Amino acid sequence: FSVSEAVSYDKKPNTIGLKRTVILYENMLWRNGEPKSGPPSPASIQYWVDLLAYLNYSGYLVLNIEHWPIYTDPVTRQYMVDIVNAFKVPGRKYQVGYYATVPQRNTIESLIPGSAGYLAWTSRNNAVQSIADACDALFPSLYSLHPDQFRWNAYVVENVKEARRLAKGKPVVGFMWPEYHPTVPLVGKTYVDQDLWKAQLQEARRLTDGIVVWKDADGQVWDLLFPWMTTLQEFMVANKIPA
Repeated sequence: FSVSEAVSYDKKPNTIGLKRTVILYENMLWRNGEPKSGPPSPASIQYWVDLLAYLNYSGYLVLNIEHWPIYTDPVTRQYMVDIVNAFKVPGRKYQVGYYATVPQRNTIESLIPGSAGYLAWTSRNNAVQSIADACDALFPSLYSLHPDQFRWNAYVVENVKEARRLAKGKPVVGFMWPEYHPTVPLVGKTYVDQDLWKAQLQEARRLTDGIVVWKDADGQVWDLLFPWMTTLQEFMVANKIPA
């Protein structure tokens, strides 16, 4: 089980004692005003391939592309396959995959296994099997999209199960966020209660091969003594998880 980070804070040092995960967002993949209707240019992808080689990067490389209708459109599905394959160059030390699209993140239909909605969701995931096959690892989203721990656990169990099915033995690494998702009424963008955060970390350890702790840039200043960070460090020590 591994723990890495992709958190953004003002005045955050280069290292906070955790391995860093590189995420390439759409505005980084489509450089110089390239249209997003098609894949990024070979030159744009080569820029990142060369930079990763120069840095001798050996962690996870997560591509964040969420604007295409990949569950219904075979053309954009093939774009996703081609893009991830373009990063799989000889001699690379990183593992590459997509954030939260394989499987499709689902927090409602996934709660009722066997229902028509659940089966429709798994059918959409079947459509992106070719993308999963091209990835080195799958990165499902395990964010807190509801303040109820039972509901969080139910959707995480099913989403990870779907990821395992598509992964066919490849690593499944969950994205976790120490804050509630902004869409959660009343508590969105506040930190998850630390008892809940600890329980989530323990469940992620049970279900997945690792986690990437993510946080968006919102002007907060870094503090090593953030409660979420202290809880994470205690969790890693208790479970003998290397930094």
